Amino acid sequence: MVCLSGASAVSGGLVLRVLASGVPLLPVGDAAVPIATWLAAHGACAHPGASLAEALASALARDEATRHAVQCGRETAHEHDRDALTERLVTVLGRGRTQAA
Repeated sequence: MVCLSGASAVSGGLVLRVLASGVPLLPVGDAAVPIATWLAAHGACAHPGASLAEALASALARDEATRHAVQCGRETAHEHDRDALTERLVTVLGRGRTQAA
């Protein structure tokens, strides 16, 4: 499990690598609210608003909410991997070329 406090800048790539690895990602503290909000919007936050003790306990127990959040995190990370991004970029560029012609 990885805990992020949000107290300092965090690389989006780091967050995506953690999600892709299938490790629960726990945003900790008030400074991590933006990360927690993003994770929750993608279904990758098992217990939004939970205390640190509650979040740790559920992550360690790998409860249903944690397993679901891990799966959503993997799916979110996959949407941002090189192949998925390349496919979306080619689609967008292809549309632009068709419209320009």
